[in-house]
Amino acid sequence: SSGINAEYGGAVRWYSKYVELVDTGEVDAGEDICFAYRYLAHYHLRNDRLSEADVFAHKCCEFKETKNDGKALVRQIAAHRNTGAFQQRSKSNVSRVNVLQMAGMSPSNTSSSSSNKRSRTPPPPDTPSDNDMSF
Repeated sequence: SSGINAEYGGAVRWYSKYVELVDTGEVDAGEDICFAYRYLAHYHLRNDRLSEADVFAHKCCEFKETKNDGKALVRQIAAHRNTGAFQQRSKSNVSRVNVLQMAGMSPSNTSSSSSNKRSRTPPPPDTPSDNDMSF
């Protein structure tokens, strides 16, 4: 976390505190509150905190100075969520296929009705089969 604060010059901490004080009513919102929301939306988006980014992006939409930025951020966040979900599904599908291939099964042969029926692949030509072994 200290690396993040150093990278952002501590602004995240100060903007977060300002927003917290405004939200609790301890401080009246100044004209610049919209810029704090925009900054925090960008910060959270860059750090994959999409829920937090979404909250601040929507708050940006409430002010004429940051309305267009807020809308763009909301679209970016939605795209990031969709891409992330797609990547997660892709990774799990690839993992499933790899595991099935290592087990000698094809992904298409894994329906629930055939899950107990595993076709046996013949041994390579230089390996004796069970029938060829004598004791």
